[in-house]
Amino acid sequence: MNVMKWTLVPYSHLKSDLKFPEFLESSSKSRSLPLAWAIGDQLISSFESETLTQALSVEVADGRSHVDYFFEIHPRFTLAQFGFLAQSPLFASIFDEDYFFSRWGKGQQESLKELLPVVSALSAALLAWLHEKDLQPADLNPLKTLPLGKINFIAKVFLQARPSKSEGVQILELVTDLCLMSLSEEQILAAFDDSANSTLIQLKILRYPQTHQRDLASKEKLKISWPKNIQARYQRRGDKAGFDVQMFVASSADLKKTVTHLEKVVEEWKSLSQEQ
Repeated sequence: MNVMKWTLVPYSHLKSDLKFPEFLESSSKSRSLPLAWAIGDQLISSFESETLTQALSVEVADGRSHVDYFFEIHPRFTLAQFGFLAQSPLFASIFDEDYFFSRWGKGQQESLKELLPVVSALSAALLAWLHEKDLQPADLNPLKTLPLGKINFIAKVFLQARPSKSEGVQILELVTDLCLMSLSEEQILAAFDDSANSTLIQLKILRYPQTHQRDLASKEKLKISWPKNIQARYQRRGDKAGFDVQMFVASSADLKKTVTHLEKVVEEWKSLSQEQ
């Protein structure tokens, strides 16, 4: 077991060749730590500090120990940050590279190395979102098919849509597909809305125009007379298109009446389907 030797050193004496993005965590009021942390003369936190005068530096025996020390200070190290750290010329000389990838545990090393330039080419706004949602390498693999930084044109409207992690991953994948289909940036940007859900709907229409046309035709033919207490929306879920049905009943009598009406809907649906 290596014994860490700590030294208090002037902040101005340290280098930042290993610099990677530092993000303000939502649960933290302050970005700065009381001290900067370093391995030898290389900073590993508080890169942009304008107030710190001293740093705590550790000297340990080998690259594996450096890795262990790093993850003690940065247990929540994300893909948005790793894209910069691992591309530093000093990364492999300070850290045991194989051990670092193993400790990080985010996927196969070679596949990750292919993704890192893609990540570091993203805009600051997209990187901050990636960090906040802690996106995994598999979530961004589609971006490897685009020129570096190509996805950045959606950054502003992407954030305005306030997507969840799942919605954001879908949006990035659809935009990637649309870029590969040679749609213009203007066409793609026009699909964005303040709502992530409606943005996804519009992007899917662009991505699958023939499916959208078939759905419109089917919806037109299936003009069913639903009971007044039932709301039915025609929509697609994966490979299937149909109705999302919601109803309100206030009593058992209401329910019985609704069931009777639904039996008529079934017959009407059958009749309309046969006419198609």
